[in-house]
Amino acid sequence: MKLVVRGISFSYKSVPALENVNFELNPGEILSLLGPNGSGKSTLLKCIDGILRPHCGVVYINGAAASAMKAKDLSKVMGYVPQNIGSSVFPFTVFDVVLAGRKPYIGWNISDKDIEVVAETLKLLGIENMASRHFNELSGGEQQKVIIARALAQQPKILLLDEPTSNLDIKHQLEVLDLIRNLSRSMGISVIMAMHDLNLASRYSDKVVMLKSGRIFAAGAPEVVINEENIMAVYGVKARVYKLSSGKPHVVPIESTPISGDVSVKETPILS
Repeated sequence: MKLVVRGISFSYKSVPALENVNFELNPGEILSLLGPNGSGKSTLLKCIDGILRPHCGVVYINGAAASAMKAKDLSKVMGYVPQNIGSSVFPFTVFDVVLAGRKPYIGWNISDKDIEVVAETLKLLGIENMASRHFNELSGGEQQKVIIARALAQQPKILLLDEPTSNLDIKHQLEVLDLIRNLSRSMGISVIMAMHDLNLASRYSDKVVMLKSGRIFAAGAPEVVINEENIMAVYGVKARVYKLSSGKPHVVPIESTPISGDVSVKETPILS
């Protein structure tokens, strides 16, 4: 499904959090939201999902305003993975937590189809062996995978993820993002991820939107947006950006170390 964000603005009381945000996302594309803490990434995801109601602007799904859709219908097309989940929120088994993602489809009884979808989703994430374990007994990384599985069990056409790799080690970061990319490509799922890791965003994204103080500072392909000037302007960090053989940019921060009142700059070694 095509997602169009038009003129989204939002404030927490009198403090602006988003101002006139616009972008489009086609089926099967992955877009990463970049920017420092407080730049509006999480707020934007919540506005798109309908958790927060923007003061101005509209989110369109295949040309229809998302705000006009019933919550149940919206949940069938859009899945959301929040940034933080307290383990006490889910004193249930992993299977039950993922089954909760089938809520938009469940009538009076849980169907064989619901059970089948949950089992397939657990297998996709490689967590089928955890099905009978309690969610609050899992590590942070394991919990993250379960919450992603819950969103995928909705069989969404649009998937929103707020820092999906925040609790994962590097191996599981790549596993989860590989899975998301493969599902996006094979099933035409539009994916929006709030990301802190610029290199992971560069590797897995078709488009990136760089936010600064709630506004879009730059938007486009990673090769266009992720550059030394934009990183300095948005993050206040000096960095070197190198082009990989894939054509994707790779960011290497420069370490600044004060010595005797002066600032010397030492670049992190680059592997050829």
